[in-house]
Amino acid sequence: LVRLDLVVMIFLGIIIGRELWLILQARRLGRAAARLHVRIIALFSLIAAAPAILVAIVASVTLDRGLDRNLSSHTNLMMKNSVDIADGYIAGQAEQLRGQTLAMLVDLSAGKRMFDTDREQFRQRFSVVAANRGLAVAQIIDGDLNVIEQADSKVELAAQLPSKETVASLQDNDPQVIFFPKGNYTAAIVKLSTYENSYLFLAKLLDPGMAGRLSQIQETLVQFTELQGNRLTVQVAFALVYAVIALIATLSAVWIGLHFANYLVAPIRRLISAAN
Repeated sequence: LVRLDLVVMIFLGIIIGRELWLILQARRLGRAAARLHVRIIALFSLIAAAPAILVAIVASVTLDRGLDRNLSSHTNLMMKNSVDIADGYIAGQAEQLRGQTLAMLVDLSAGKRMFDTDREQFRQRFSVVAANRGLAVAQIIDGDLNVIEQADSKVELAAQLPSKETVASLQDNDPQVIFFPKGNYTAAIVKLSTYENSYLFLAKLLDPGMAGRLSQIQETLVQFTELQGNRLTVQVAFALVYAVIALIATLSAVWIGLHFANYLVAPIRRLISAAN
């Protein structure tokens, strides 16, 4: 819109500049009704410019008031509370999975002999314990991320395994919990100290409705932050558009005033010329 307005302004400026040059030359030469010509143009410009400037000021003020209402302290407080609730939910889910991981760690440590002697019975028990805790994925992996043993699960979840660097940095009895909002699940991994080069990897789905709300809160927070950061830019952009439109209205009034003045002054000049 600003670019289109600039094109119109340049076009009107060229036409008006040519007409004003002719008027100034006429006044310099002392031609009849030259002063009347200038007064008519000034009157048309004032009539057009005053309402345009008033509209621009009112529009800028109302826009600022609208932004103030949207960015008020109440909105800031509401956004902060929403983020705190979301963070609290995530922290609660992470703490719950952390507790389940430590409990599974104790169970697997107690079942190490079964793991060595009867792998099928170990897998069945592993699957039952994972199902009772509502886990979508329960795996025993090695340092190269190869799956050594896996619990049977009715839930299909393509959980993302941690990197080898993350696995190598794990400490005994210290689970690392990661939240995956796009995948709608939380994952945890811990080192199995009683197993050789083995790690327990667990993943648990979140509430689908809550996960969708978490995504909405995050998107809204990003938009809200961008709006706060771009507030001045938006105000300047709107003010610039209003100012350019007001200037076009003024130039158009000058152009109309020129034609009206020419139409009014030309017969007077002819009359004076005939009288002379």
